[in-house]
Order: sequence, then C-alpha cells, then structure tokens
Amino acid sequence: MHYIRVSIGTAILLKLVKGICQTAPTTAYLMTYHNGKCRANCAFCPQARNSMGRSDMLSRVLWPKFKINDVINALSSKTVKRICIQTLNYNGFVRDIFRIVNSLSSVDIPISLSIPPVSINTLREFKLKGVERIGISFDAVNPEIFSEIKGETYSWSGHVRFLDNALKIFGRGNVTVHIIIGLGESEYEAIKFINEVISKGALIGLFAFTPIQGTRLEHLAKPSIEKYRRLQLSTYLLKKEIIKLDDIEFNSRNEVLGINIERNRLLEIIDSGLPFITMGCPDCNRPYYNEEPIGPYYNYPLKPGRNEIEKIKAVDLHNLLSYI
Repeated sequence: MHYIRVSIGTAILLKLVKGICQTAPTTAYLMTYHNGKCRANCAFCPQARNSMGRSDMLSRVLWPKFKINDVINALSSKTVKRICIQTLNYNGFVRDIFRIVNSLSSVDIPISLSIPPVSINTLREFKLKGVERIGISFDAVNPEIFSEIKGETYSWSGHVRFLDNALKIFGRGNVTVHIIIGLGESEYEAIKFINEVISKGALIGLFAFTPIQGTRLEHLAKPSIEKYRRLQLSTYLLKKEIIKLDDIEFNSRNEVLGINIERNRLLEIIDSGLPFITMGCPDCNRPYYNEEPIGPYYNYPLKPGRNEIEKIKAVDLHNLLSYI
C-alpha cells in the first residue's frame, strides 16, 4: 500500500498542501486508499458502492491522496494528539490497516481506528499492534433505520456483536459509537440508544446528517439545529451521569420537552459550552465535518464563545429552557 488519503484540514496542518485552517484539527484524520468505491452501500456516503459522489470525499470533506511515507514524515515533525484512521470496506482492507499501523509506529501517537466489523481475533491483533481505540459507525439508532440506510452490507445484530467484542478487547471507554442525527429517528429513539451505548461503556461520537451530492440521500434536509442541541445536551448529561434516562421528559412527538434537573445547575452546564463541543474520541475536534466555517455549528471544534452560548440559550434551547 503506497498511498493514503488525508483530510484536507489535516493535509494543510501537515503542510502537504498549501492552505489556511481557520481552526486546526487536533487529530490527524487519515483514510485507507482504495482505487474504487467502498463495498458497503450506505445511503448518505459518497464512498458508497452505488454512489455517484466523489471518491475523494467523506461527508463534506475532501480527502486527497498522498504517499504514505510523505504523511509519516510530516507527522513526525508536527504535534497532533491523535491519529484517526477511517476505513473503507473492500477486499484486503484488514491487510492494509496492519500495514498503515505498522508504518505509524515510528511516530508514537495514539491511534483510533474506525472500521467495519471484523472478528474478535482481528481486534486482538489490532490492539497488539498498537491501536488504542476502536470506532464503530452504527450511524442509525434503531434496527429499522439501520436496515434502510446500511442494510445491504451490514446487519444491526452484527454491529451489536462487534460493539460487544470491541469492548471485551479494548475495554470500557476505549470504544466510540458513531451516530448520525437526522436519518428519520425521533429524539426519544436517539436518546434511548445513546443511553444503551453509554451503559455498555462506550463513548458517543455525535454527527449531524449532511446531504452530499451524488448520494441516495442527497435531497434529505439537515436536522434542525434545535433538535441537535437538545440531543447534544441530553447526551452530555447522560455521559456525565448527571441525569438518568427517566429524568428526560418527552412530548407527544417524542421530542425532548424537559429535563429533571435544577435550572441553575443546567444553566451552569450550558454556560460551560462543553455539551456542544465535538463528541468522539479524546482530542477529536473534526473541524467543519458537518458545517461550513461560517456556521451554523452543529459541533464546535473549540469551546463556543459567550455570544454563541447566549444564542444557544436564546434560540436553539429556548423551548427547553422555557419549560424547565
């Protein structure tokens, strides 16, 4: 394997291309290079088997290819806190990952690996080779949506089994489940699954659906920012064990109506800005993965400023705060 894809923000940071990063990534985002489409056929993804989208895109981000040795040399001279490897599904992807991980051993940076389901023995080998964390893209929050969006290649039960195996090998807190909000789920369905994942001991990587030209879902709208904020806040409170699932009240449309928490404490948590920062592995900020640099920001790559927090309270969370 001579090439690897690098997210454009990472490529700029590593000086592999010229450009300006409005917010620099704190993780180096890499992706396996494959001369063709992914074997999977996820409806939102430009890499999907039947997608007409660009093969150098993932979500709204460009991923140009570079010689892997050039990337390793650039990583050796730059300070990033983590390397995240995104993996396409194709014949030989496991072999390619081992080659990439072996090549990266010289830079001594923690590695997260986002990968399709593999056997528990392969997970053991990844850990022995130096992979620190595993990312699992459930994307959907229930079996019905999963089947509709990803089911040509994957199964819900297979992903659940993979999650359990990953937790066995890598341990609690070292597995991240990726969830995309805006695929047709209710807020109750999303929070119920998020709570189940947290209870198992996995982290949550929260994404907002982003329509990409050439994909099956290119005409689907983004989720409302109000819905996303309610789910961000609820996820943060559940993750920090500040509330339990039963503390969240839903209306007849299965939207978050209220949260059983003292109002001043909730305002203090919102004012911290922490619930709205990118969720995922430690040191992952994914700048502009779901949004343009001009906003609106679904996930803030840095702590939001006072003006942004006041807008979140006055507009995005207005209905929720009016109820509490």
